[in-house]
Amino acid sequence: MFEPLHADITESEGSLSVKVEVPGFIERELRVAIEAGHLVISGKHESNKEEKNGKATSSEACSREIFRVIDLPSEVDMRKATATLKDGILELTIPKVAKDQAVQTIPQAAA
Repeated sequence: MFEPLHADITESEGSLSVKVEVPGFIERELRVAIEAGHLVISGKHESNKEEKNGKATSSEACSREIFRVIDLPSEVDMRKATATLKDGILELTIPKVAKDQAVQTIPQAAA
């Protein structure tokens, strides 16, 4: 069963900022990708705990999985994206694809 992820998306003129709560996860357990206009965040965290008390031994295994797909409001350049993970918050800054607003004119050949 996947756990829901709470996300906050902020759009500025040149980039998108995405903050996602991922408590208990470390960087190598997370996967972030852009697929067909969507930001896909997934992760799997496994832990094992073993306690010995005299002759008795107890062990516990736990696995958590997260998954979230976020529709992106504009085209982005994932190659220039940055990500940080601190205190259970994954923060992504993803630049938007620059729109070429310059109009190119072709000089006419002299007759």
